[in-house]
Amino acid sequence: MAACMRALGLLILVTSALGLAVPKAPRRAAVRASSQRPRANIVAGVAGLQTWMRRRFPEAFEPILTAEIGEVDCAYVDVNELIHHVVRRATDNDELVRLTLRRVSELLRATPPRRLAVLAIDGPGPLAKVFTQRQRRRKTAAKAERKQGAPQGVDTLSLSPGTPFMLELSDALESFARRRVAFAGGLEQQPAYIVSGAHVAGEGEVKCVEHLLDATEECTPAELTHVLHGSDSDLLLLALAAGVSRVSVAAPVRLTGAPGVKRAAPRYDVFSADACSAALHALLPPNGPSGRRALDLVCVAILASGNDYMPALQSATLDSAFRAYCDLARGTDAAPAGNVHLVRIEREREGGRAARARVDRAALCALLLALHEGRALRAPTGTPTATAPPLEQQAVLAPAAELHAAEAYVRALEWVLSQYVTGRCPDFGLTAVSSPALPALYAVLSAPPPSDEAARAVAAPPRAALPRPPIPAVYNLLVQPSAGQAVVPHPLRSLMAADSPIGWLYTQGCTCAECARLHTAMIPLMRAVQEIAPLRDDPAVLARFDGLQAELRELGKEERLHLDAEHDGFRLMHAELPSIAQVEALVAQAGLNGLSAQERRTLALAEPVRIGRATPAPAAEPAARPAAARQPARQPVSVSARTGAASTGSSALGARKGVRALAPGLPQPARQAQRRSGDANVGRAPPRARAPRATRAPPGGAEGGDIQSASHVPAPPN
Repeated sequence: MAACMRALGLLILVTSALGLAVPKAPRRAAVRASSQRPRANIVAGVAGLQTWMRRRFPEAFEPILTAEIGEVDCAYVDVNELIHHVVRRATDNDELVRLTLRRVSELLRATPPRRLAVLAIDGPGPLAKVFTQRQRRRKTAAKAERKQGAPQGVDTLSLSPGTPFMLELSDALESFARRRVAFAGGLEQQPAYIVSGAHVAGEGEVKCVEHLLDATEECTPAELTHVLHGSDSDLLLLALAAGVSRVSVAAPVRLTGAPGVKRAAPRYDVFSADACSAALHALLPPNGPSGRRALDLVCVAILASGNDYMPALQSATLDSAFRAYCDLARGTDAAPAGNVHLVRIEREREGGRAARARVDRAALCALLLALHEGRALRAPTGTPTATAPPLEQQAVLAPAAELHAAEAYVRALEWVLSQYVTGRCPDFGLTAVSSPALPALYAVLSAPPPSDEAARAVAAPPRAALPRPPIPAVYNLLVQPSAGQAVVPHPLRSLMAADSPIGWLYTQGCTCAECARLHTAMIPLMRAVQEIAPLRDDPAVLARFDGLQAELRELGKEERLHLDAEHDGFRLMHAELPSIAQVEALVAQAGLNGLSAQERRTLALAEPVRIGRATPAPAAEPAARPAAARQPARQPVSVSARTGAASTGSSALGARKGVRALAPGLPQPARQAQRRSGDANVGRAPPRARAPRATRAPPGGAEGGDIQSASHVPAPPN
């Protein structure tokens, strides 16, 4: 056998040297090999970031070839991503809940937490997220409308904060956590659970980072290992921006088997924020604290790829932007090597938690110049931008509308960076922004920085800060299309009718009837162009294609004239929302008396639920205690290096402010002795808690209004 292998290797070497084709393996063997290739799950968030990061920093990614990664101190699960991965296999809502809990259980078995486990679902988010979700749901509804026959499976429009199903899923997660805490009552390691449901403000991954920073504040940062579960590329940036050591992101990867073969066990690709920061510091000169380069990388990634809140810069790519940043970091005539800081952090106190992030406008100006000079950026046509006039000359001629858009873009960039470094939404009133022209952005960044009041006055359209998001019921109304009435409670469906004060949101798309008329006229023409475009070889079809294109050009010219005359050039179609106070008042009037007790929970924001209590840190042992009597501490497994020191936090994770504690029900002794884990109970009816549940009190504050005063005591989940 060895001689045959050597002969085969020699044959391949000779044929390669002579330029001949190497004979291919039989097709059956090729199929067998390709069927075991790892196929990553659906990636959301920043477009193309994971692929670029794997190629640029391969040392930061570690493949895990087993179904278990190892013990960690704190595990964080973005449940929304799991829901979207298993929803296609579910036939109804009950099965979707069972599949989601089973997947959560798999992740917690892969990284058993010693101190804390956080299960977070997307709740009401900022207004910028509303526009993104409205666009996605309109596409989903249009795709379902084009399909023939009755809808199959779960209605994906129900996967929104404020729907009855998301309340059921939140209750199921709480019951799941109570079971695990109850069955672990006699174990040495008793992690606490925090469930942040769909009626808690904020997105799931951001809420995970908030609890990560809370846990870090209560314990020595170097003594805790954190793992964030999810394949969303935003998690990579959040892990880098958190500024905490020993933080990893575990993305599940499944080996796809051949048809009819049982699917393989999940594997994981683990990203280490520490390894990425170390590789970045080895590549570039040092520039102060260890997290500065990583935070600059986060800023570059957002500018080059955008995210759910803001678009990317025009014609910029990750390669071009990062290459320009490396040129600046290594030294230019304007800035010596190592003195480039794109982002600076403002803290609550000296050495305390980050309060917000600010961009260095001078450094960003230098980055834009590097892009414009043709060293990194090319125009969409492929010609280098070095042939264009200097950026400084173009910035002087930038129109006022583009300057307004550029200033709003800079404020959105600082908003995103602040949310990443603090784990908290700084302002829920952030609206959608457009990608500015490079000269206008340079003009805004090179001008003296305005104050907060001046920036709000310049940004168009003017708005006031929103300290809290819309309540879940209002948020659900804002993100649903006209086809989403089935996932809205019955008393509130009348608000989606055409004669409703907010009916224009579902019928016209904006408050301007002329904009709606022009948009409605262009839709069938665009669909017809797409349908006949592949058939243009036929002269008759080509003539019709040219006629449709001419009609579209005329309508587009008419639309531009209307926008310039009536809306200062801003396009309002699907970019306008009613007043949050108006919708909350309509919801209170229409549904306060007609909603069920379960649906009334959508009329108020809630707080995360804390279940159980973390195992206290071991006390210092007396010196006179015999060595044989001392029990060695369990060694944690670092996700990035598989090794680490034992957790000896100075204090236990106390109850965080704003998180209500819930006393779990104790199981029967026989059942407790039979099974110490809650994994076997996934999908079963949750046991009724023996201790009374805490009342979900609405948050206080004047901004809550009448809707926020709806208090209730929910019944235990069935």
